[in-house]
This record gives sequence, C-alpha cells and structure tokens, in this order.
Amino acid sequence: MPITEPERRCPTCAFVRLPPAQVGHLRSLRRAMVRWFALLMFFLGCGTPAFAQPAPPPLLRPSARPASNEPVRVEISIPPAQTHVIGDPTQLVWRFTNTSTQALAFMWEGCCRNNGKVEMKRQGPPPPVTGIVPPHTGPGSGIYSPKCDHCKQTRKLGELTVESTVAGPAQAHQFARAVRLAPGATQEFSTRLADWVKAEFTGDYRLHAQYLGVQPKQRPQMPRGVALWNGRTTSTELELSLLSVADYLAERAARAATRQLRLELAGPAKLVPFQPAPLKLRLTNTSRAEQRLDWPACLDLWLVATNGTRVVPFTEPDLGPAESLRIPSGSFVEREVLFSHELFVGEPFGAYQVFVDLRETSGSLRVPSNLIPVTWQLDRELVTQLVRAAADKPLTGARNEPLKLLRLYLGELAGPLRAVDPATLSPAAAKLTADLRTAAALKPLSPKPGRVDLSLRVWPDGKFEFNDAALVAAFAGRPLPPAAQFGEVIAVRRHLGWDVAASLKPEPGTPLRHVATALAAIAPLHANLDNAPSTTLFNADSTAFSSVTFPATVIPANLVLRVTKSGGAVKLAAARRLPDPQRPGIEAMFSAPEIAKAALIELPNTAALESLLADGRLAAPRPLVLAAPDLTWAELSAALAPLLNRSLAFDLVVQ
Repeated sequence: MPITEPERRCPTCAFVRLPPAQVGHLRSLRRAMVRWFALLMFFLGCGTPAFAQPAPPPLLRPSARPASNEPVRVEISIPPAQTHVIGDPTQLVWRFTNTSTQALAFMWEGCCRNNGKVEMKRQGPPPPVTGIVPPHTGPGSGIYSPKCDHCKQTRKLGELTVESTVAGPAQAHQFARAVRLAPGATQEFSTRLADWVKAEFTGDYRLHAQYLGVQPKQRPQMPRGVALWNGRTTSTELELSLLSVADYLAERAARAATRQLRLELAGPAKLVPFQPAPLKLRLTNTSRAEQRLDWPACLDLWLVATNGTRVVPFTEPDLGPAESLRIPSGSFVEREVLFSHELFVGEPFGAYQVFVDLRETSGSLRVPSNLIPVTWQLDRELVTQLVRAAADKPLTGARNEPLKLLRLYLGELAGPLRAVDPATLSPAAAKLTADLRTAAALKPLSPKPGRVDLSLRVWPDGKFEFNDAALVAAFAGRPLPPAAQFGEVIAVRRHLGWDVAASLKPEPGTPLRHVATALAAIAPLHANLDNAPSTTLFNADSTAFSSVTFPATVIPANLVLRVTKSGGAVKLAAARRLPDPQRPGIEAMFSAPEIAKAALIELPNTAALESLLADGRLAAPRPLVLAAPDLTWAELSAALAPLLNRSLAFDLVVQ
C-alpha cells in the first residue's frame, strides 16, 4: 500500500521521510561517487609532475623573530674622524648583507625615509666616583674627548632623544630602486646623517638604524627566482660625539696650540653684489718645524646663521687656485679666500658669521679661525645700483644677473624700491623701478612662481573689479580701471614668474550682458594669458560643479546648447553631432560655421536635457553653450543643472 503524503513527513521537523528502499539506493550511489572521486584524484596526482609549473620562490614576510634571524643584516657606519661638528657633511654608510642561501631583493630609497629609520639618543654623564677626580685624556687640554671621563663629568649633559627628520625628499633626492643581493653578497649605500636625524646640540650619542625591505605598496621589478625581502632588521648601536658650532669655536685657542698653527681671518662687514671682496687669512706656524699645506683643499668655509646653524651654499665655493704652502717655523703666510654675495644667494637677509676651518689630517686636529660678522642686506643704495646695472649697462651672456637678483628678493625689496628716487635714474631705469615696485606689491598674492588666477568680480549693476587684497593694495594710490590694472599685472608677470589667468566671479543676479562687457574689456590682453578666462559654476546644492571657459569666439563642439529667455521663461534648445559608425575613432564635431546654421531642437525642460545626456549615444560630450545676454547667472546655472550635476566642463559664449 503506498505511503500517503502526510505519512512521509516527520511530525517534529516537517521534513519529508523517504521510504527504506530509496534510502538504501541513495547510500549506494554515494559510495560509488566516493570511489570514482578517489580514482580521479589518483590519476590526477600521477599526472601532476608532467604539467606543474615551477613553484614560485618563497616570499619572506615580517615576523616576530629577532632581527638576527632576518636573512638580510644591516649595519651603519660613519667614516672615522677626530672631531664631528654639527653642520659637517657627515656620511652615514648603510651596509646590507644577505646571509641566506637564496637571492633576495629589496627597495633602497635612502632619501624619503619610507623604508629606513635612524634613532639617535644623547647619553648622560657616567656616575661620579666619590673622592676620585679622573685626569684628562685626549688630544689636548681644553679639547673635548669622548673617551675622557673627566670631560664627560665636566660637561654633565642630560639624556636627549634627537628628532628624526621630517619624511620627504632629502637635499639631494634619490629615486627608490630595486636592489638584488646574491647569497652572501654585501652592498653599501652612502647617505648623509643630516638626511635622517636632526642633531642640534653637543653630546655623545648612540644611534641605530632600522630598515624595512619592501613596503606593502612597493612593487620592485625582479626576475623569477629572486624572492622579496620584506622583513625588518635593526643594526647594532653606533657611538658618535658631536660638537655644536659654538662649542667647537670655544676650543679654538686650545686646538691652535695643539696643532701649533693659528688662523686669523679678516674681511668685509657688508657684502656688495657683484663686487667680490676676498677674505684675508693669516696662518701662523707656532711650531719648531716647517709646516706644509695643500691650498685651498685644506680649508672649509663656514657660513653661520644667527641661530648657530651652518648655511650651506647651493654650489661648492671656489676658494682660489691650488698651490702648496710652506710655512717656516715661527713665520706666517697670508692668502686671500674668494668671497662674494653669491654664497648667500637664496638665503634670507640678515646678519651672518663667517670663519675658515682648517681640516684635520691623520695626525693633526682641525682648527677654526676667528669669527667675522657679515651682513647680507640690499638697502636703497645697493638696490639703486642694481637697477642701473640691470637697465643701463650692456649685458654679456644670456642672463641679466642684476635683474635676476632683484627678482629673487622681490618680496623683501618692497621698502628699498619705494625709497629709490626715480629722478636720479635714466628713463629705462626709472621704468624698471616702477615695474619692480608694482611686482613687489603683488608678490604676496602668490609668493611662488607658477599659475596665478586673478579674481574678477562682476556685480549686478555692471561694475566689475579685481577683489584680490594684494592687487587692490598695489593700486591703492593709482585709480586705474580694472582693465588697466590687469594690463599692468601682465606687464610685470615676468618679474614674478607668473602665468596669469583671469577667473570671473559673477554674482547670481548679474546679467550675462555685464559678463560679456567685462570679457570685452580684457579681450585685448587674451594673447598674454595662460588660458582663456574661466570660472567655476556650482549646482543648486553645491555638490558638483563644472569648469566654464569663455572663448573669444565660437569653437567646435559635439553638443550645442542655446539658452534664451522669452516672456520671463528660460528656453532650452540643443543639437548634437553623433559619431559616424563608418569612421570609428574619429570624433565628430560641429565646426564654427556649422554651429551658426545648426538646426537646434527645442527641449521642454531640463529633464529632456538630462535624457539627452543619459542615452549614451554621445560618449564624450564637448558642450558649447550659447547664452542670451538678458539671462542672469542664476538662471543660466538652473537651466544647465544636468551639466553641472555631471561636472561636465563646457564653453560659454554670450550672444
């Protein structure tokens, strides 16, 4: 008797209960499938060696293992020297060793400090020993030695952690590159200590380095078989003793007595551009034997700012022709050290100090000279000389060096330029002075060279004016119309290094005819602009915007929109040039003559324009909007809402 439907369901879970015969059949089928699957896996396993690809090399990942277990070992070293002064170009050498049995690759960046890090900490004095005064040991009395307990007890400097330099390119930028290390191979990279840590104070320091082989976002290109080392390793500690410039100069007398060579420096108190004033250096031999020096390779020139830090010129200073100096016992020699304003170009105006440093040799200490104060400042007299030289004197070469210097310090020379008397200058120099005054007044608008957009505000009553504070201040005493102001800015743009562009800012209630009037006023200057005048137009809720360009004439487009106003209502009409299927890859555009004769289809509302943009038939719309002069800026933005919501840039012609 067949089992009825209610009898097949479990009274507890309501699942269908199968008859015993069907249950046995399903169990047999399952056992057969298991046997077939096992047989299939056996055959696949036997055939695998014939088709398998070589296994990729293992990827070494960071782990919690100590640094000594990493396959790459890193060590740092500093070339030995008797004295390290803060401001020296101290080299920090990184040494990587592959201790594994396979080739490894990592990224060496050594500049932006993304993979590497150096930690540096100043050590405090050792604990004093009661009743015992340790004797001084070192190169000479009054000269600090990091191995002398007497010096350490006397100095009594507390512990200090040195600030790591801010991440970013070093002074000499290096691009990151992939490095391959063969098994057991070693590779060294030379960097500068100042690119990793910012040391400012005297002290005995301990430093160690950490390095991460490959960052997660880095993709070094290496051949197959070379594994990537993306672990992190730490170097052993390194000891380094540093002297600040002030502490180093305080040891001048002791160092001169120890080396038996005294340096005395004299020079000008004020620098005059393009008038070299060499420093005069006297070297006195106080020993009983003749001393020899390789001039000027034995010297370093130090420029020190008011905060005690060394100022490094952009170019290596030329100290004079090479020669071999012989200084007899008890005698002296005098030499001139080339010195000019070029060493300070690019540095802020102010007071500086200069000294000459005699380099150390294998058996002799380095010795500084005395400090001499130097003022780097361009006052009214010097500015007048530079203006005359830039405007009146015949130039040699491709650059006007006096004018280049005036442009470099234009922001700082606003006061001296105003103090220059034009009556004492030639017409060309007076014209240059006036231009530089205007440029100096405009400098706060954009201190750095590059593109500068001047905001031209257009009001509903038809008035238009530039509203940048620096531009208004520059022409405060000269009532010029906006177009004339714009012309003067363009005339002095080369002094500022600017690429000038106009950015219109119409008010919502401004009619487009006033916008057209403002554009016509600056139209003669369009050839000198970096780009055509433009503006940014936001949608109603300010969630999207479009870049609007005002071309001088109608330009080609594949979507032409005409916005007019009739009876107080805004009307829309459109025409588009669709791509030709027979000419794929060629963008179909209306030419300027075709736009004038194009048959535009009237659109009932903005929703119709949205549908036109959304149908996908025009993959890359290049809209040109022809707007009636009686429209206001707000009415135009409302009519073009579909363009603004899609952030489609378009050209606007008022006609």
